[in-house]
Formats: sequence, C-alpha cells, structure tokens
Amino acid sequence: MTLELKNIGMIKEASVKIDGLTVIAGENDTGKSTVGRTLYSLLKTIICSNSVNYGKKAINNYKIFFKRYTMQLFEEQISKDGDIYFKYRDVDFNIKILYNNCKFFKQTNEFKDKNFRRDMPLFIESPLIWNFLPLLNAISKVDDYSTIEEIDFAIPTFINDLHYALTVKHKDRDNVKKIELNINDIIGGKFKEDNSGKFVFNKNGKNIELINTAMGIKYFAILQVLVEKNHLYNGQVLILDEPEVHLHPKWQLEISNSNLSYL
Repeated sequence: MTLELKNIGMIKEASVKIDGLTVIAGENDTGKSTVGRTLYSLLKTIICSNSVNYGKKAINNYKIFFKRYTMQLFEEQISKDGDIYFKYRDVDFNIKILYNNCKFFKQTNEFKDKNFRRDMPLFIESPLIWNFLPLLNAISKVDDYSTIEEIDFAIPTFINDLHYALTVKHKDRDNVKKIELNINDIIGGKFKEDNSGKFVFNKNGKNIELINTAMGIKYFAILQVLVEKNHLYNGQVLILDEPEVHLHPKWQLEISNSNLSYL
C-alpha cells in the first residue's frame, strides 16, 4: 500500500510505501505520528464504510467515516489546503482537505474483493493506557447504558479501539494464525486478568499491581494481551508510535526481531 501526504500537520510532502515491517525515523515534531494516525484513520474508514455498505453507494459512507475519524486529527493542524492519496489493493483514494473541512473522499476504482476483511487496525501510542484502564472501563459502561446525548468524553477513536481489543476477546478468530511472541521469556512474567477484569503482572508467582509495573513491561504486555484476546494475527495492521521511548535498547531489539515484522 502507498500513502502520500501534502500539507498535513507538520508534513509538507511525504510518500510512504507500507509493506511488511515499515519503520519511519526522524526527529521529534516532524510528522511521524501524523503518518501513523492518518494510516489508521484511512484503514478504519475503508473497513467501517464497507461493513455498512459495499459498492458504489459506499462513497457516501466514506465521507461520513473519514470525517469522523480524521477531523479530530487535522482540524487544528492545517493552515492551508491538504491532500491525501492512498492506494490500497486495487483501489486509489484521493482526499482533499480544506481548512477545517473535508472536501471529498473519492475512490477511483471499485473494490474487487467482496470478502474484504472487517478487522480493525490498531494504533498503540503509549503503555500508559494500562494506568487509565479502570477509567476507560467505567466510561465504556456509561457509553453503553447512557441515553444522554450531551455526554461526550472526547476520547480519541484509536484509544477506544485499543481498549476494546485489550478487554474483549474476539471469539471468531480461533482459526486464524495468531502472532506467536515469546513475551513471557522477555519480561519474565505474564499479565493476568481476574474475574472482575482487573489486570495484574504475575512474576515468580507474585501479583504486582499495574501502577507498580515498569513502563517497558507494560508495553510488551499490550502485545501479550492482544494475542490472548485474538486481536493480533498475521495480516493485521499494527501501528506503533515511538515504541522505543519506553524500552531499553535490548528490548528494542526484541521488538524489531519479533514476528511483528510479518504484519
């Protein structure tokens, strides 16, 4: 797949070919996260719109979903017209963004693959999601049962998606080839979930509260739990935003040498 950006966030112009393991390196505040979030938003837009309606009428759904997932990223970042070109499988997508507005979302070819997978991409920004897991659980319950439209917690979509993947097991993927990672050996223990949905880090037979667990271990724990919940498998797109920040160089090598390169 190919992603091209022009005047989006910090990026004046960029072209990225995404194939297998793709690494984007650069200084801080140069647009690396913008590329990742744009990719996540585009893939989620395509998957969601196709799950609602397949075919020519899906163009209207593209506009709706794209605006929903991307305007929170772009509305305060662009100062002039921006362009996004995205080629995925046999389809070309061309998006024109005006200041604070999505002008259009266009596909130049129809999907030929009617069995398009509806599995969501995952964007991992920080292992701190574990610290806020109880809060996210509570907010999720309010969202599920509240009928008050005024309640809006304004949680980014990629955080909601990751929270869902960490807490809800996908039962329909028992037959897919999951990624096998030797995370237990790397971090010397395993994250466990009790009946109430509370996670602890079990090391040498002792349970350690999340608040007292090292950030590097929390990062690997995300991958560990995603595998157990059937949300990490061959063919899925996993976007890691600056994974090296919380990892010792030794564990950085463990990430780069793992089977994640096949995603």
